[in-house]
Amino acid sequence: MVPIYQEHVDIIKDRISGWGASSFFSSPQNPIFLMRFDMQTERAYEEMKTRKAEGKEQFEIQNSTVLATKTSSSTFQWQNLSPIDVKDLKLFQSCKGNVLTGTLISIPSVIKGITTFLKDDDGGVIQIALYNYVPGKMSRLNETEYVRKHLSKGTRVLIAEPFTKIFVDGNRGVRIDDPREFRIEADS
Repeated sequence: MVPIYQEHVDIIKDRISGWGASSFFSSPQNPIFLMRFDMQTERAYEEMKTRKAEGKEQFEIQNSTVLATKTSSSTFQWQNLSPIDVKDLKLFQSCKGNVLTGTLISIPSVIKGITTFLKDDDGGVIQIALYNYVPGKMSRLNETEYVRKHLSKGTRVLIAEPFTKIFVDGNRGVRIDDPREFRIEADS
């Protein structure tokens, strides 16, 4: 039997804690990263409009990868949730009893779900993946137009008991499968 030394455990813990943490160049904190994301989203939107004009509109989209997600939704009352910042989110955990509030800072992209980025009130930025938000079955172009109308840049949102994971693109982010855990903040 090979002994496990504390120094090895510490090395492993350090590597795991940095898993999915992006460098500045691949980080949503970098304005150039967000600009590239918006440009790619715009290109895809223009392509969808062209495909529709050519009679080649897309309806079905690739499946989502659900390697890590919440195991269940809890029953919560919005008014009883305590604020949490991006910096306090825990990887692969649901922040029970908390609400993440922020402003959407990118054009939403629709693949299988909706991808966008949120900036909290403390300046922390995180990727958001929202599923099951669009009502009914729509073409990809119609979904995109619906999402752009309801979740445009500058929209203030609340996420109940956010679950943080690492997405297939390597970014850390919050995945929301249950739309009841997502709200657009009412104007005051």
